[in-house]
Amino acid sequence: VFDPWEQPYGSILQKARAISEWQGRVAALRDVAKEIGRMNELAIHDCDVVLGVLDGAELDSGTVCEIGFAAGLGKRCYGLRTDFRNLGDLEGLPFNLQVLYFIEASGGKLFRRIEEIRF
Repeated sequence: VFDPWEQPYGSILQKARAISEWQGRVAALRDVAKEIGRMNELAIHDCDVVLGVLDGAELDSGTVCEIGFAAGLGKRCYGLRTDFRNLGDLEGLPFNLQVLYFIEASGGKLFRRIEEIRF
């Protein structure tokens, strides 16, 4: 099973970044990115729930994609937003309405404090 906290791609990223020829370096980095994306996809297929950290002035696009993908697979999705700023499309929404929709439609919920997290 892929453990995202182990960072198994460090050595191949270092090798790719060491390629001096620009097009070769870009091609190697794209290959690494594709493999990381594939492993993330497998991890989402294998998980029971997804918890996305949704702090910041702009939501991380990768996290948003993972929540939408997981919700599409029927996985329960949760969000954590400790950031007090609301970024929503409509007043009172903490962020983009579609992200909030996928979290809630999946049967999950948005937590505003780490201490609130319950699955």
